[in-house]
Amino acid sequence: MKQSLTKEQLPYIKKKYNIKGHLLLRSDGTIDVNGNVTITNTKLKKLPLKFGKVYGDFICCGNELTTLKNAPTYVGRNFNCYNNKLKNLVGAPTYVGGDFICHENELETLEGCPLEINGNFSCFLNNLTSLVAGPEKIKGNAYIHHNRLLTLVGGPSLVEGSLFASSNFLENLIGCPGKIGKIFSFDDNVKLDMGYRNCSAGEVKIEVSDFTKQNYIRLPYTVRKNEKYLHTVFEFMEYLPFYLNDVFDEKLFLDMILDINDGFK
Repeated sequence: MKQSLTKEQLPYIKKKYNIKGHLLLRSDGTIDVNGNVTITNTKLKKLPLKFGKVYGDFICCGNELTTLKNAPTYVGRNFNCYNNKLKNLVGAPTYVGGDFICHENELETLEGCPLEINGNFSCFLNNLTSLVAGPEKIKGNAYIHHNRLLTLVGGPSLVEGSLFASSNFLENLIGCPGKIGKIFSFDDNVKLDMGYRNCSAGEVKIEVSDFTKQNYIRLPYTVRKNEKYLHTVFEFMEYLPFYLNDVFDEKLFLDMILDINDGFK
């Protein structure tokens, strides 16, 4: 909008953009909303209003947004911008009280993403090759599957829920979080190599890859058969050099499983 907003226009804006709650027009032209904002299923390429703080949900999914310019800096509950044409998250809120949802865009980078997510983080079905500039801590689940990730380096150090990392181009697990509260899920062609670092995970699930990449090599049957013990194995990865000259040391792995069955934890 080229001209400045006036207080008299607020009722019209509230109705047109399906804003639930009280609106406050600030002196800098930004709009605070004590409620929810839902702007969906339009052909908008950018947000038509400049938001400040939104204390409820901010939902702008199903549009044709190419930028998050004018998005609120603060969202009290969930922020949802899925199914747009975003290539980055520049302009996204710096604080989100709940879920941060940005899947099904054209994201090539997580630049602009909040450093801490207080709910779930959903960025699957994008074009990400790296998690650099993404969140450092995620209190809910992290859905990073179905991207083009080459590495987990630069990703979060803590995921309190589950981390779903399947259907990427990962070669190994270097850069994975030090702690995953629930499930750690990845493809069956990813090496059990964390770069001599440990990972505390509640459960480990190996997924059958749904695509074939060059030099596709599945994890040995011995590993897949003992999947239920991997969460314990991962806690001692700094002492377990499973690969020598790119060859998996199955004897070392089996020795570790025997130790676990003998009561080693």
